[in-house]
Amino acid sequence: MSELVEIVTKDNKPIGVGERETVHQLGLHHRAVCVILMDKEGRILVQRRGEKKRICPLFWDLSVGEHLRPGEHYKDAALRGLKEELNVDSDDIVLIKIRGPHLQEHEYLDGKLKDREIIELYLAIVKGDITIEKSEEISDAKFMTIDEIEELRDKGKLTPWFTEELEWIKKNKVLEKVRRMAGKLM
Repeated sequence: MSELVEIVTKDNKPIGVGERETVHQLGLHHRAVCVILMDKEGRILVQRRGEKKRICPLFWDLSVGEHLRPGEHYKDAALRGLKEELNVDSDDIVLIKIRGPHLQEHEYLDGKLKDREIIELYLAIVKGDITIEKSEEISDAKFMTIDEIEELRDKGKLTPWFTEELEWIKKNKVLEKVRRMAGKLM
């Protein structure tokens, strides 16, 4: 059986549970969380998706992306994703919600996969050094400046959902605000 996700209305109200693959085939709304991991120098960890990923193989992506499990809270999914994908413990970061629930809609594989996610965006500031292990899920990962990330975007090498979040971050000057806060938090 595939991963279970909670099906929600467009207004983010739970209405059921379904298998992730079926939810994507039918284009049902469901919840996901994205995390941007930033180091003390203000660089963002980006991961390159594995070559066997069904959607956007070898594209550069946000630090962490997770579907929420049924009944799971966004923050808990963010912490779970940091641990599962990057082996980063909650004690090693400061986690801040920077964008509340918002809808992202994308279609892939000639419309066979319809992703309609209600996403919350978190920022995790890592207190020390971390080591990322490559896997089938992650073919590469490195900290990059916003300028380096924008170069990847301009070359069409970012996932669509990362591009969307990046535009919102820039428009709302989130990184500037975070850099001012970071000194007080660390």
